[in-house]
Amino acid sequence: MRSIAFSEDGGTIATGSSVGSSGGQVILWDATSGKFICSCNRPDTLLHLSAMAFSPDLETVTIANAKKHFPPFIWDLKTNRSEDIGEDIDHGYDSIFDVSASRGQVDRTIITISQFEIRLWSLETRKLLHEIKHVEGDLFSAAALSPDGKTIASVSVEGDIVLWNAEHGKIITTLKNHTKESRGFLNAYIPDMINHNPNFIPKHIIFSQDGKTILYCSENASIQLWDVETQEHKLLINQFDAQVTSTAINSEGSLIAIGLASGSIVLFDVESKRITSTLQGHKKPIISLAISPDGNKLVSGSQDHTVKLWGLYTKSPH
Repeated sequence: MRSIAFSEDGGTIATGSSVGSSGGQVILWDATSGKFICSCNRPDTLLHLSAMAFSPDLETVTIANAKKHFPPFIWDLKTNRSEDIGEDIDHGYDSIFDVSASRGQVDRTIITISQFEIRLWSLETRKLLHEIKHVEGDLFSAAALSPDGKTIASVSVEGDIVLWNAEHGKIITTLKNHTKESRGFLNAYIPDMINHNPNFIPKHIIFSQDGKTILYCSENASIQLWDVETQEHKLLINQFDAQVTSTAINSEGSLIAIGLASGSIVLFDVESKRITSTLQGHKKPIISLAISPDGNKLVSGSQDHTVKLWGLYTKSPH
C-alpha cells in the first residue's frame, strides 16, 4: 500500500497501490464505517503509483506515477474517469514520485515533484503555472505545498530545506539540516528505487494542516520539526531502533505518528517530547500514514497488504 490520504472533511480515505500486471488501483473508503465506496483502475500495466492528494472540493484525486515517461493523472470522482495532466509536456526521465495539494477553495493548486523539477498546476484548468528547476549538482529529494498554496518546501540531497514562493518560484530562505546525511542519494534515481525495491523509503516532508509546522524525515530516520513563521528549528527526534518508514502530523502540529519497519506505529507528543503510546497490529513495515483533519483518526498502510483505521483516543484498529 504505497499511499494513503484523507479527504479535507475527513469523511473519505483514499488508498493507492500498484497491483502487478493489472495496473494500478486507487480505492475510496468511508472513514467512519470502513466500507468500500468506489475504485479507479488504470488499465495500463506501467503504472507505479507513488503518491496522491485530494482536491479541497473533494471532486478529484491527483495521482503521481513514478514510471518513466508517464505523466500524473487526475481522477474525477463525479464521472469516475481519469485524465492525464501535462500531456503536452515532454516528461522524459522526469518521473513523478510525489504530489501535494493546497487545501483552500480559491485558486486551488497542486505540485508534482520529480528529482529534476517541481511543477505547479492549476486544478481548475489542469494547466502548468510554472516550474522550479533543480540546481546543478543537486536534486530534489522531497517537496510539499503549504495548505494555503503560497509556499513550497523542498529538500536537497544534503537534507537542507528550501522554502520557495509558490507564485513566482523564487527562494524565500534555506533551513540548514541539523543532521549529517550521505550524498549517496544524489546517485540514486528515486522512481527506479520505488519501482524495484518495495523496502525503499524516500525522504519526505509535510506541512501540518494549519501550515505552521514543517516535518522532515531524512533517509537516516531522524525527524525534524521547523516553525514556518519564525523559520526556527523546533525539534529533532532520532531515538528509534527500527527504521522510520512513514510519518504523519496532526492539524496543530502537536502529535506525530511514526511508522516503523517493525510494523509498529509510535505516537509522539511534541510538547512533552515523549512517546505517548505504541500501536501494534501490522506484521510488516508501515509504508504510509495519514491523520484525519479533526485529529481523531489515523489510517495506516503496510507491506503486509492491509490498511488499518485507528481511533487515536481508543488506540484500537478497525
